[in-house]
Amino acid sequence: MKQLWIFYMSLFLFPMSTDEIVENDPLIIMNETFRAENMAIDEWEVTMKESITQNRANQLLKERQLESSQSIQREGETFALTETEVANGIYLQIKLMMPNEKQAPAELIAVIKGNKYDLTVKNDYEIVKTFLNRHFFTQSARLFACIKLNDDAIIDKNDHFEKLSQIFHIEDTIIQKDSTNEQNNYQILYGHTHLFTESLQVNDHSMNVHLVKRNQEQQTAFFIGTPILLNEY
Repeated sequence: MKQLWIFYMSLFLFPMSTDEIVENDPLIIMNETFRAENMAIDEWEVTMKESITQNRANQLLKERQLESSQSIQREGETFALTETEVANGIYLQIKLMMPNEKQAPAELIAVIKGNKYDLTVKNDYEIVKTFLNRHFFTQSARLFACIKLNDDAIIDKNDHFEKLSQIFHIEDTIIQKDSTNEQNNYQILYGHTHLFTESLQVNDHSMNVHLVKRNQEQQTAFFIGTPILLNEY
């Protein structure tokens, strides 16, 4: 863990150019869009995922000292997991999942997250993401970004999807409702926007934006993710 921390700290002591790697980054696009609309960000999270060979996984374990992190065994699979705060308010988790079947691919997952967003956080995020791209991931990695809007975000409860759809230029929308949970009530929208490059096929539609309104105990929260929200909301 100490050596991994030194790797991260070196990023801030010796800054690198980030323009090429963070170009069209969905987290930055979403935050700049909400800032222009004077909407506050409550939480954000970016997940990078890539299937890699077990040889590459063993190389990462050796070079990046992930073997010194928490190691978890479960049926059919081994985890290597490390978590640290890499900057003020930015947390990074790296997880390497290696099947016991030697010919099966391993999966490398990195999660960057925080509960505030400003210019300093933006710059630090760019550095962390650049480091991950250069030392862990290739261009084949999938990227998922999610933002939770602050509770005081000014969106009228009757036109929230319309407002967000206008802000992000969302087309080909599909709207769903889920009231099966007595305590939670969800409204869910899938659609497509030219702002994001990642996409998924959902019912023969190309989708790359996922909106959720959650009513919970008389509190309303809004989530937006691309190309889809990975975690529970």
